[in-house]
Amino acid sequence: MIACTLKLAAIAAVAVAISAPLATRAFAENADPTLPGGSWQLIKQLPDFSGVWEPINPIKQADNYRQKFPLTAKAAAEYSDLAKKIAAHQKIDSRTITLPGAGIPCQPRGFPGGMFDDKALLEFEFTPGRVTINDTAGWVRWVYTDGRKHLDFSESFQGDSIAHWDGKALVVDSDYMDANNELVPGLKIGPEAHVVERYSLTDANTMTVDMTIEAPIFSTPYKTTLKFRRHADWQINEYDCYFNNRDTNHKIVR
Repeated sequence: MIACTLKLAAIAAVAVAISAPLATRAFAENADPTLPGGSWQLIKQLPDFSGVWEPINPIKQADNYRQKFPLTAKAAAEYSDLAKKIAAHQKIDSRTITLPGAGIPCQPRGFPGGMFDDKALLEFEFTPGRVTINDTAGWVRWVYTDGRKHLDFSESFQGDSIAHWDGKALVVDSDYMDANNELVPGLKIGPEAHVVERYSLTDANTMTVDMTIEAPIFSTPYKTTLKFRRHADWQINEYDCYFNNRDTNHKIVR
């Protein structure tokens, strides 16, 4: 029994020794505490992004298929077909819910399409070497400002984001988004999309996000500007999209 316990302890120690460097390497390598926001003291010098940010004049769901994107011929045909199906109240092939029977409950559009959602609310948290962006659906983006380069990252809804401060503006570079992320419901961005955002305050309570998206569905990079309004007294509450979610027969789905 003692020998078995010692053997298990030795295996655990080896596992910790192997996994610990992999878990901490991203923080340890390239981290520069002298960069803007690199320490708690330096965070005080950054612009105030506190509060909850609400979209100004957002693109409503009904207008998702009336936008002008620089689409390739193939993507333009797909976009046109989606518009016709939506207008006819037909089911579309999308992982988000746009019509009864369409989509899968609890699946997000993903980044960067989620930024265009008319219900998108953003909240920023500053910690040394990182800006954390929370949204209303509970999806989190970890944006690293410690000088690192992109990791060899597996695809995810939010991708791998690194950033730097250009004066008072936060410039975010994101790679490795899931190829199935949707620009609008049903229109996938495709593999190896790349997004650059520039977050800046245009006045005390207005944030501008200048965004450039490169993706296989575009013939040229898509550039757009989003605007958000600060609500200093708001908070983003806990969100669970399965709680009280209902299917087309109005039955509770859990």
